[in-house]
Amino acid sequence: NLLRSGKKGGFRRNLLAIYLRKTRPVTLYHGTSDVCVPSIRSGIKTMTGANFRGRSQFGEGFYLTRLKIAAQYFADIAAQNTGGKPEILRFKIHRNVFKKLKGYEIIGAEYREFSWRMPSKFIENFDYLSGQISGLEPWKQVKFNPRAYHILNRFLG
Repeated sequence: NLLRSGKKGGFRRNLLAIYLRKTRPVTLYHGTSDVCVPSIRSGIKTMTGANFRGRSQFGEGFYLTRLKIAAQYFADIAAQNTGGKPEILRFKIHRNVFKKLKGYEIIGAEYREFSWRMPSKFIENFDYLSGQISGLEPWKQVKFNPRAYHILNRFLG
């Protein structure tokens, strides 16, 4: 039940709708290093992505995935960059939370156009963006923008 916006071949609203069945919460994972875990557990803050030194695909934000194997991949990278050990954090979020959020899936031509240089309007005007993980297709990611961090902080398991 994805709703298309008016843009030709453009974005789809509510990517998470395909994952969210009935009233069950969805489990999303974040790969990081044990060095960063205390900071994340104390609250997701604006300064994120330090493990990737500005190479975040969809810009500044907090990245999650449904796939534990994808989170493990990024946890391994984070551990290499920080000298720590890989760790995967789990977020269980109820579907009603996503009904209150504004988000878009980036697909097709927009994915190729915006990947690695996300226009600021997509960071400022939306709670989350989602799309494929570049180089790891068909794996997908959900990137929460800073304006939605306060919501994620409630669901860290």
